[in-house]
Amino acid sequence: MRSTNICIILATYNGAPYIEEQIESIQAQTCQDWILLVRDDGSTDGTVGILASLAAEDERINVLDETRVSSGGAVQNFGRLMEVGLETESCIFFLCDQDDVWEPHKLEAQIQEFPYLGREASSVLVHSDLAVVDAELNSIHTSMVDHMALDVCPSQPFGYLLSRNFVTGCATACNRRLLKEALPIPEGAIMHDWWLAIVASINGTILFKNEPLANYRTHMTN
Repeated sequence: MRSTNICIILATYNGAPYIEEQIESIQAQTCQDWILLVRDDGSTDGTVGILASLAAEDERINVLDETRVSSGGAVQNFGRLMEVGLETESCIFFLCDQDDVWEPHKLEAQIQEFPYLGREASSVLVHSDLAVVDAELNSIHTSMVDHMALDVCPSQPFGYLLSRNFVTGCATACNRRLLKEALPIPEGAIMHDWWLAIVASINGTILFKNEPLANYRTHMTN
């Protein structure tokens, strides 16, 4: 596996209709120095074959040799990917869903928010707004934050997070320190992004990039 400071982690499950478009949007980033870690959670459609083909053509794409073995859900799947991510030399980690489309400057825009490029002494989580689109990428709303009426900069983030999550996983980047403090994800955690936000609110900093850096695709199976 090649060495780079940027690690993208992508959990998949029956994502064949959209997975290739998502990965193509990663390959089209203005920042090209990254690795992509993918773990499939036992897909029964063509997802595994698509991933194998893409990985064969791009050495930056690494599919974990754990396909066809279910982890039990998205939280556990992402948790396993985070653990593998910590085995790399990367210091900035991006969470990625299988059915979205990233804006070309997403990586670059969020990387700039890390003062020491992921080597900060305390936990840092950077999340952004998203555009909400339908299955064919037609616009539903230009801002998920407005669409969901989220308070993304609460005065007391930990207290807010006790009742409602304001951090969307596929819009999230975090530093190495946060992953170390958040893992292993406890069994009682509702979602991986919510848990990361809680840990960051206690031990570090949550920063919001007020820009839609990805198209959040809504469809019948997500």
